[in-house]
Amino acid sequence: MSREIRIPGVEFSGPGFQDPPVDDLADSAGAFLYMDLSHPELPVTGVPASVPNLVAETAAALAAASTPASITLTSAFTSSSGRTERTAKGGLHIVPSKVNDVAAQTFQAQMAPALATWARTQQTDWWFLSMSVRVTRAGTAGTEQQMARLGQNTSTYIASVSEGSAGTSSFGLPLPNRTSSPTPGLANLCVAAQGSGSMTNIAQSFLLGGPVNATYLHKAPSYIVYNLFIDNLTSSGRSYAESRALSGAVHSAGHSIGGRWAGDTWSAPADLIA
Repeated sequence: MSREIRIPGVEFSGPGFQDPPVDDLADSAGAFLYMDLSHPELPVTGVPASVPNLVAETAAALAAASTPASITLTSAFTSSSGRTERTAKGGLHIVPSKVNDVAAQTFQAQMAPALATWARTQQTDWWFLSMSVRVTRAGTAGTEQQMARLGQNTSTYIASVSEGSAGTSSFGLPLPNRTSSPTPGLANLCVAAQGSGSMTNIAQSFLLGGPVNATYLHKAPSYIVYNLFIDNLTSSGRSYAESRALSGAVHSAGHSIGGRWAGDTWSAPADLIA
């Protein structure tokens, strides 16, 4: 990956020059999506309509297209079906109702169309997905909805992670990923997987909150997402072990004493919505 050389009083710009990666996790030739609303490089306040893709330059180079440098946040929640908030340390708290939720009234994060198109053409590559997450209200065991995924829909996908799961994938050979005690709780979920090549499209939505369909009605978990990273391992050359170690390092540093997420506080889901 290209580097930026900083000399006091001198600035280079133009073709071939990119901003340096925001951290070691992002320093990958296959970096595709990186969402972290409190990242010190590009923090955002509130729950805006869009947030930075922290690896936008690399993603645009992968897709060989001019793509927006942002990730779109959309919410179909009503005042009774779901709420969102930012936690004290900047996490994004997604809280669907367990009583008045409505099928398909969800909160989503969506990638740019050009990235979804490119991912479809590269679906047989190896992909890595990781998510630093805290489940604050458990879903229903046995019907664990995806919290994050790269794929066509909830049943046809390359890689996904869900509450209490091993991050299994429809295709390929995903590896076990759970790194913390059962939910509700804090976890760094990671999975690597390879698609079958059968998908006709890749959905723009990659983060899901609330019941995507009637199967998950009254069963979806509430959770805080601290970061979410998707990497094309075929392009980056990274192994799953290396990727998981880098993701784990960011997660551990952020939640350990002195870390930017340490000591986080949030509203109890039941206090926000039934």
